Amino acid sequence: MASGRDEEVAAIVSEVSDGRTSLLNVVKALGEYLTSEEDNLRTKGVEFLSLVLDRCPPEKLNRQSVRVLATFYCSKLEDTETIIPALKGLLSLSRLINCTHEDVLVIVRALFTHVKMKVLVQSVRLVVYSIIDNFMARHRDALKQMNKEFLAGYITLADGEKDPRNLLVAFAIARVILVEFDISDFVEGFFNITFCYFPITFRPPPNDPYGISADDLKHNLRRCLCATPAFGPMAIPVFLEKLTAGSPITKRDTLQSMSECFPVYGAGLARSSARDIWNTLKLEIFQPTDTITSDMALTCTQSLVKTIYSAESWTEGDAETDIEGLAQDACEECIKILREPEKSQARPAIKVLCAFMSTTPSVARYTISKTAPHLVTLFVTLDDTASRLSDLLLLSDLIAAARDSVSNLQQSEVTEPPLLPYKDEVLGIVTTGLQTSSLRRPALACLLGMVSTKNLLTDEELGFVVHKANEVFQGDTNENDDESDTLKLLTTITTIAPHHVVDQTLPLLFNDLPDRAPPRDAVADRIKYRRVLTALSTLCQQPELFEVFMIRLTTRVELLCSATDIEADLEPRAAYAHAILKSIAQTMSSKVDEKHADVPKYIDRLVPRLFNLFIYSALTSDGGKVHASAYQVHDANILADASGFLSQQLETFASNRLSDTALTVPQRQQSVAAWVHICKALLVQSHPLTLDFADRLFGVFGDESIGWDAAKAIGQVVEPGDVLSKSNHAVIKILHVQRFVSKILPRIITGANDASKPNEQISNLVALASLIKSISKPLYSQQMPTLIPLLLRDLDLPDESIHANVIDTFIAAAEGDTPEQSLVAEHVPSLISKMLKNSSIRDMPSMRVRIAATRYLAILPQIVRYDILHPYKSQVVKELAKVLDDPKRAVRKEAVDARTNWLALNRRTVTANSNQANRIKCGG
Repeated sequence: MASGRDEEVAAIVSEVSDGRTSLLNVVKALGEYLTSEEDNLRTKGVEFLSLVLDRCPPEKLNRQSVRVLATFYCSKLEDTETIIPALKGLLSLSRLINCTHEDVLVIVRALFTHVKMKVLVQSVRLVVYSIIDNFMARHRDALKQMNKEFLAGYITLADGEKDPRNLLVAFAIARVILVEFDISDFVEGFFNITFCYFPITFRPPPNDPYGISADDLKHNLRRCLCATPAFGPMAIPVFLEKLTAGSPITKRDTLQSMSECFPVYGAGLARSSARDIWNTLKLEIFQPTDTITSDMALTCTQSLVKTIYSAESWTEGDAETDIEGLAQDACEECIKILREPEKSQARPAIKVLCAFMSTTPSVARYTISKTAPHLVTLFVTLDDTASRLSDLLLLSDLIAAARDSVSNLQQSEVTEPPLLPYKDEVLGIVTTGLQTSSLRRPALACLLGMVSTKNLLTDEELGFVVHKANEVFQGDTNENDDESDTLKLLTTITTIAPHHVVDQTLPLLFNDLPDRAPPRDAVADRIKYRRVLTALSTLCQQPELFEVFMIRLTTRVELLCSATDIEADLEPRAAYAHAILKSIAQTMSSKVDEKHADVPKYIDRLVPRLFNLFIYSALTSDGGKVHASAYQVHDANILADASGFLSQQLETFASNRLSDTALTVPQRQQSVAAWVHICKALLVQSHPLTLDFADRLFGVFGDESIGWDAAKAIGQVVEPGDVLSKSNHAVIKILHVQRFVSKILPRIITGANDASKPNEQISNLVALASLIKSISKPLYSQQMPTLIPLLLRDLDLPDESIHANVIDTFIAAAEGDTPEQSLVAEHVPSLISKMLKNSSIRDMPSMRVRIAATRYLAILPQIVRYDILHPYKSQVVKELAKVLDDPKRAVRKEAVDARTNWLALNRRTVTANSNQANRIKCGG
């Protein structure tokens, strides 16, 4: 009976559940086992009873049964041979509704008396924590009744725990105790068993089956650290010590913990410790090791200031007398630094002041009352443009912070904008800045911040801003950045006061659009109308502006298309009309994406007019043909079956346009591009003629003039398009790409391996690179062993786009790869050689290729075994050192990451799965 086999336990549980026996009978039957003097038999008996109890229906155990079993199991805790199965039985009892307060007191006292956690293994300690956790959830009042006895016992029980699985439960228990229990006599004890883990340095082992991350532990520990204000006096020195001497990761953990703890620890402690805390935080802000830590230090400063001044109220008194203490001192320090706005310290100083803007209304008002007048006065007194530029940049940050401080408030808390008393002075120097080209961008940023601040500018002032923005846009400037910023400013105003843009800006822009298309040689005029159309497309998305936009531009297109001057050059006119139509399409597409309510009404207005233009202006003046064509557009019999037309095109167009060597190369290349669009339309429908049309592209692979164009077209056929999409209501067959690739890819592989026709072989390699780039990884992953040698040969072709596509394919294929099952391990020599060559600016002018190649070099140490890569380590590190001098920052960044990964090869840990990896080091 007490063999413990699963089927025997199940049989007993079944009998108890069916009422054929009772748990009391089971205990009686086990009597000789439970009291046996032989350790093995006694352990088996208690284990068997606990197994049955764990599976037994809760309703089969009444209060009397639970009490008897609780007493029995508690007595077994004294026996070292039965303590483990006894704890398992108590765990089952702790879940039962019939476990009373009295039972809880008995069990907990027995645990504190007899259980020595340091001699138990992790899984058994977890059972103990789970018992306490169950009681905390169901019988918290009973534990509170024990008061000091429970608190002292739990401190002893939890002291020294290191396993992450157990700590997650222990932290949850500690959080409840710290929040709900009176720990006034045990503050130091609980401080010691929680802060000893700070900061968490746990790193989960590879393939950790428990899925416990360092962030899980940090989050749960942090909830304990900020659970009670009693920790404050002891915690602040610990935080400052870790912040001063810790690593960047430790500093970030500390800063986040401090941000969460300050509000709990209270204003009194924050105020008395403010100077020490600020002196430490100041180092991380003004002498940052990295931007992440610096930003977290600013957030921590905000939390400190909010805690200190949370009780301050918004008053209308003198701003200078509202604030005392840290905020006043820090503001004075920062403003002193801002006297030299061009110095490097000015940037962190304004960040501090901007952070103060999002603390409390009183601090925000005080900060802006000191900073805004200072920056305005500084701009007026400064003579050199460089210093004025720095001053306006700082002012733009302050204005944006002031705006955000109001926008983040609840509706009931909204007050007048902090910048309101100083807006006239600020607006004055900003408009002055617009007159100097080098100051224009920061001045526009200032205006954008002011315009987007609710209730700051009056309607008249918004009109004035539009006028100034128009002057900037109309000015003779080639600064694209200024133009973009100006349009951003005007676009923002269209959401607030669109009538100003309608009345002032649109007439100027439409006036700049020519009535007639500029001739071929008028390059400047074409650039101008494209610039104006871009501006109109950007500005006219709001309904009030879009109405005017549509009327004016569609009318202009109709005039262009209805011109009767047959002798005139049609191409400039077509280009102008195309630019206008493209502008309309882009604006409409943006409105559709934004789900604007006025879009549907333009279906009836726009579509018939455009179809009318399409049909009539594209035809000759022969009236009979015009009417016949217009009728054929609606002839269902003709449209129902296009097979005859397609078959004809397959023969005539292919032979007359694709294969005709008498045509010029550009004409044949245009024919290939047209052929791609036909193939795309057939492909999405899974049309039977798709492969026949694609076959015609393969037919010109051997042509030296367009062979590569046809090869690249294979990949273009399967690329997602903007027109044939579900959003445009195109009927698309599922799995159409998969069917096409399953037929085409084997053909390309065969052709790429066939050396009997060199031109076609190279074209097949080009087609492979184009196709692989355009399809998802699952469509080719099974054939990667076959494809890798071919892709490596692609890297020898003199085409930068092919190199980029191939390396991107290698990067995509590396996802999910492991050193133990690497697809590329046998090709490492070739890969390293080719990637190093493609990462060097001496051999590869394309930045895109250099970035991709360097990135793949960084990936190799993660997917290939150390013993395979080690022979090449010195070569790779040496060559990557040269890439660090690349003129492009993005390439240098990838080179730093790649070189770091290769340098770390000799520091790999071979004992990653050791027990130590499952442990957490205590902070200290």
